[in-house]
Amino acid sequence: MDTAAVFNGIDDDDVLLLDARSYKRFTGEMAEPREGMRSGHIPNSCSLPFAALLNDGEAKPLTQIKAAFEAVIDGQSILQFSCGSGVTACILALFADECGYENLHVYDGSWSEWGGRDELPIETGSSPAR
Repeated sequence: MDTAAVFNGIDDDDVLLLDARSYKRFTGEMAEPREGMRSGHIPNSCSLPFAALLNDGEAKPLTQIKAAFEAVIDGQSILQFSCGSGVTACILALFADECGYENLHVYDGSWSEWGGRDELPIETGSSPAR
């Protein structure tokens, strides 16, 4: 999935972008590891750190992973996934698939692309209520 698809999904109530980065990177409280990169997140996205779905590097039981998804998904039928570089977003997409979700899309450029482009909007702070 490309930047245009993510941008077009920002205000679409059927779309939810889940960000796999740590919560402090998502909120902008922690600087990005790439020098000069803006901090924050894509508007209307939701934080779901991939590390929260693991126990000592192994996946939590599927029931716990499904509960984590259910806590953030509110009727959206299209799930998009982002992270810092596109790699850990794939973990969320895999877990979503294992939980039975469909219509899953990984944003390949993720924050390294979005955060590096000044013309694209960002937000800081916690996830907005959708």
